[in-house]
Amino acid sequence: MACPLVSFTNGVRTHVSANAKAGTSQCLFVSKRGERLSRRRIQMISEEAFNRLKSLPDFHYLQSKKLSSHKLRHTFGTRLVREGVDLVTVQELMGHTNLSTTQIYTHVNNKQKQEAMRNQNVAKFFE
Repeated sequence: MACPLVSFTNGVRTHVSANAKAGTSQCLFVSKRGERLSRRRIQMISEEAFNRLKSLPDFHYLQSKKLSSHKLRHTFGTRLVREGVDLVTVQELMGHTNLSTTQIYTHVNNKQKQEAMRNQNVAKFFE
């Protein structure tokens, strides 16, 4: 059985490819008319989606959370880095001009430090 999200995404991708206007090939979000969506429009769509999600019984725990398209983007970048995607690839996916901007997502928590120290390749330097 196909995942509904994958089917939906493939359908959107096909529609966008068929209707995209010149100069929008690098855009992740385009309108029904095939034009690039503005940053503000993406924020508005995100706010509407987050509010609908918060109203669902299974997602009641989100009601006290402040969700935004910026946080979603930051979470995406952070997860890529934590999953081991190299910084240059993350830079490309995030659309950053400078690698130093991408390094924001490399913050390390205490659990990651402890795991690194347990790793035999790291620990041998301290023997």
